Amino acid sequence: MKAFKTAAVVALAGVMVAAMCAMAGCAGNKLSVITSPDYPPYENLENGKYVGFDIELMEAIAKELGYSGVDWISMDFDAIVGAVAAGTQANVAISCFGIDPDRALLIDFTDPYVADAMAIVVLKTSDLADAGQSRITVAVNTQGFKVAVQSGTTCEDYVAENFPNATIVPFKDANDCYAAMQAGTVDAVCSNSSVAYKMVEVSYTNAKVVYTENTGEEYAIIVNKDQSDLKDKINAALAKLIDNGTVADLVDAWGL
Repeated sequence: MKAFKTAAVVALAGVMVAAMCAMAGCAGNKLSVITSPDYPPYENLENGKYVGFDIELMEAIAKELGYSGVDWISMDFDAIVGAVAAGTQANVAISCFGIDPDRALLIDFTDPYVADAMAIVVLKTSDLADAGQSRITVAVNTQGFKVAVQSGTTCEDYVAENFPNATIVPFKDANDCYAAMQAGTVDAVCSNSSVAYKMVEVSYTNAKVVYTENTGEEYAIIVNKDQSDLKDKINAALAKLIDNGTVADLVDAWGL
């Protein structure tokens, strides 16, 4: 009977640990985190491996929190906020999330960890390739001018607000935006500045950044609203990584 009770207690303890782990959003001793790995230099897949500034930052945070690593979950960007709000797959996501009041209705933001500008990219054969910013502003804000954006991003909001006459063409994947421009189905791409410069340097060398605006947008990690304790722990870890120079080193390493 004693052996039976001991086994029952052990089994119950295992169930409780598993339940607590599920609530915390972890897989084994790894922190489950959602990302959309199509936005270099922040997050990308190279030979099946997650790489980028956001990736290394989140792995450093997970280590500070006592996890053995991160269990990465790949997802289309425009589905991530809803997934974190639901909390069924993970309670945390990092994927260049600009701090936005509409998103904050569904999820919580951590403290910001980096800021970036907005950029417009065109092919080098475009009439706008060597134009000044004032001419570009007028041209983009013209009916029939098609701008590709990643669906659900603040880039989409930026184009809608600043170039209301342009036609916004949303894509699930950031790479698809640039591929559409290369194929001639859109006239330009709007993405974050660091991403734009990385794309034209590595993957789309026949394109160039022709317009940038420092909007002051800051990026933060997003967390399920019921996980305030986890958010506080992430903020504490992030503050430590900023203070000890880790974040600055990552910024330099990834060319932000």
